[in-house]
Amino acid sequence: MSGERGARRAGAPRPVQLAAPAQPRRRRGVPAELLSHGQQRQLEIAVALGGRPRLLLLDEPSSGMSAHERAGLGELLKRVVNTATVVMAEHDVHVVRSVASRVTAFAEGKKIAEGSADEVFESGDVKRVFLRGRRDA
Repeated sequence: MSGERGARRAGAPRPVQLAAPAQPRRRRGVPAELLSHGQQRQLEIAVALGGRPRLLLLDEPSSGMSAHERAGLGELLKRVVNTATVVMAEHDVHVVRSVASRVTAFAEGKKIAEGSADEVFESGDVKRVFLRGRRDA
């Protein structure tokens, strides 16, 4: 590799290193179909990272995961953002807050807010759209 891309990625951790903390040692060697849903999603991301992509597109990566699995996913994605651009559609505010440096919120196909996670989640438009109908809002 040469140029900026090669320099940026030359020291990047191997995908196995990225996935290892999220996958306890006792799970290594276990067939994928025997892993939990969350562990399978983490494995899918690790496999995608095998090609050392510069861009990783994720659609609802935490969907169907337990709180523990979502935390592991967040830790994995925190390491990934150092080596690749991650674009994800995600409804779990905690996952978004733990990973994203920039957030864009959409409602009915239209952008309603963009900025840091704090800026977006404090936006009046975001609160109106996503909290409407909740009695505690």
